[in-house]
Amino acid sequence: MPGTVAQLRSALGKRKLSTTGLKSELEARLEAAKATEELETVQLEAKRCKSVMNSLADEYICPITQELPIEPVIAEDGKVYEKGAIEEWLGKQQRSPFTGLPMGTRLMPATQARNTIEQLVQSGAIEGEKAASWKKKLEGEKKLKQLREKAEAGDAGAMHSMYRAYTSDVAEYGLTRDSRQARAWLERGARLQHPKCMTHYSIYLISGKGGEKLPALGLVFLGQAASLGSDLAAWLLGRAFIEGSVGLPKDIEMGKHWLRKASDGQATIKHLKPEFIEKAVAMLAQASA
Repeated sequence: MPGTVAQLRSALGKRKLSTTGLKSELEARLEAAKATEELETVQLEAKRCKSVMNSLADEYICPITQELPIEPVIAEDGKVYEKGAIEEWLGKQQRSPFTGLPMGTRLMPATQARNTIEQLVQSGAIEGEKAASWKKKLEGEKKLKQLREKAEAGDAGAMHSMYRAYTSDVAEYGLTRDSRQARAWLERGARLQHPKCMTHYSIYLISGKGGEKLPALGLVFLGQAASLGSDLAAWLLGRAFIEGSVGLPKDIEMGKHWLRKASDGQATIKHLKPEFIEKAVAMLAQASA
């Protein structure tokens, strides 16, 4: 702190502050100015650090999902990816999503990247959409772990939920769509005679989604699911008989039988969407005309 009034006025003048008043007033004014300057310096440094931290976090952004990965892996192009996203990508094409050049399928766990991302997010060093999205996916990861434990313990309902986790509920669990994983969980549930799993597994088998196309086996599971009370299975079976599709002979009476079950509330396992119930009613009316 300058000692003389002249020095105080000089210091205040350089800061374009008032230089009038008693010495004690000048000292108080200069002290307040210095405190403000120190605070601004700290804030500026904090802002600079956050900018650096955000730039560091950007290095871990998955080129496919454009988000920070929960389960990061390093691909052969040296980039960090969300495991599920890069596995799905490489299942369709063996080229780098980042460079576009040919690339093998070998992936290495990026444990250090995961630890760094977690420290950056949890410490508040990075915030905004990147951090919020990662925290949401982390919560989804915890829920998925609990669900997986139940499924692995033999809970067929949890197996059906695992199928949904890889299809319609990917956002809730922070996953990417994975038809192979979905099919695998459906198969496990179907083997335990879970009607919903059996129905959706039959669709995957008939269409070849997520694996080999096995329409005959798919029809077996579809018929069993319909017999166990699935309205969705009854609708699919009824439509197939009416149309004579997916390897079934055209059989109007059999088709009407299953369409009735799908549309009149006879089915005990209800997972057919309202719009398809309406279609079942319309198809039944047309077949009965």
